[in-house]
Amino acid sequence: MWHYAQDGQRKGPVSDDDLRRLAAEGSLKPSDLVWREGMTDWLPASEATGFQFGASSAAPAAPSAPPAYAQQPPSYAQQSSPYTPPSAPLDMGAPIPDYLPWSIAATLLCCLPAGIAAIVFSVQANSAKNAGNFDEARRKAGQAKTWLYVSVGVGLVVMLLYFGLIMVGGLAGEL
Repeated sequence: MWHYAQDGQRKGPVSDDDLRRLAAEGSLKPSDLVWREGMTDWLPASEATGFQFGASSAAPAAPSAPPAYAQQPPSYAQQSSPYTPPSAPLDMGAPIPDYLPWSIAATLLCCLPAGIAAIVFSVQANSAKNAGNFDEARRKAGQAKTWLYVSVGVGLVVMLLYFGLIMVGGLAGEL
């Protein structure tokens, strides 16, 4: 199965026959990048074997500057394989924080109900991020952060009230 990129948008997967058809009818240009599992990097379609391009793109155009994901392949430390998987984002923008560990700590140490809400939104944010839905992931991460703050705030207020009551009780006992 092939994946291809046109105008900064990743498309696919498509079969060998479908990609050949796209090339023959001119929908896939020689400068469009293609990738399939087993390849170490994205290549212009003109460099991939077995593609005959349609009349509208018979003269191979010089490849435009490849998108950022094709310019610098990820390092081995970033992932377990040397190629960019098709499920990876084209442009994530700002990193999406993972509030899950903090949400778990807040649940255990501060406020159970608000902490559980923070955990739920953190898991939803991570799921959306893994699915490539970065707008939804950012929204859910923001909700997780809000519930995390609520959990910590409620925990601190309860703790201050508790110690305040102990202090007042201690003072009343001395009188």
